[in-house]
Amino acid sequence: MPIWDGWQFLDEFTKIPIEQKVTIYILTSSNSDVDFKKAEQYSLKSNYLVKPINQSQLKSILAELVNN
Repeated sequence: MPIWDGWQFLDEFTKIPIEQKVTIYILTSSNSDVDFKKAEQYSLKSNYLVKPINQSQLKSILAELVNN
């Protein structure tokens, strides 16, 4: 993102009152423990994906989205 990074986006997004479920995935090149712990703070631990992702991971994500 040109102006915000993903964490700034999440900070602002969580302020929006939303009644429906929204699934967010973090796709990053960072395998830093600090970033992983940040993802946990947003309850996105299982949605933290480090690039490159493979076809199997992508199919799993798509299947999960279709089933929800």
